[in-house]
Amino acid sequence: MTLLRLVLAFLTLLLPLAVQAQPADQAPDQGIEGAWDLQADGTTVFRFEIGQAANGEWQGRWLRPETFNSDGNAFYNIRGGTRATTSMTALTVGDTVELGFDDPRPGAIPDIFSFRLTGPDSAEMVYVGTDLAPYALVRASADDAMGPWDAARIYRREVPQSGNEGDTAAGAGQIDFDLAGRALATPAGPVPAVEQAPEEPQERSRIEADFLEGF
Repeated sequence: MTLLRLVLAFLTLLLPLAVQAQPADQAPDQGIEGAWDLQADGTTVFRFEIGQAANGEWQGRWLRPETFNSDGNAFYNIRGGTRATTSMTALTVGDTVELGFDDPRPGAIPDIFSFRLTGPDSAEMVYVGTDLAPYALVRASADDAMGPWDAARIYRREVPQSGNEGDTAAGAGQIDFDLAGRALATPAGPVPAVEQAPEEPQERSRIEADFLEGF
């Protein structure tokens, strides 16, 4: 009888460990973890790789072209290979994960993106601090190639309808944002409709990549 009690006590100690291990063993839903592509005209422009560290903290990488211009809805003058930046901050709010990416320029604030799962292989990203409509993301493999890009082509993403006719920019898409997150004093105007390389804007979009050059 004493031996039976010892066995039962031992099994009782193991039970909590088995319960904890069960979700990890099953884990059919990957959640927001993984690689996510932002596509424009069927071409991957940005990729976000999101995961959790051993301590449970969220972290990510933002992969994008070496240099490009954008008003938030269209991407053009895309040149070079890819460049990666590792997130510096992370925050969970409800069912969303917010990742902040450093802008190394003096006095600049981070670029913050909020991610939310919308389906097994789809997610939504909000560019925090702008009025741009949410971005649709598709799940991808980290090994999938980005691009190729044509520097003379304009790549436009599908913008959700706002309900106001003619409001294809959902409030702020026709304005370039500087790297500090403030709207430029002079609107840059819409991206040219013709599929050719537009003139270089006098001021850079907030989400350009070439601001990292020299660091």
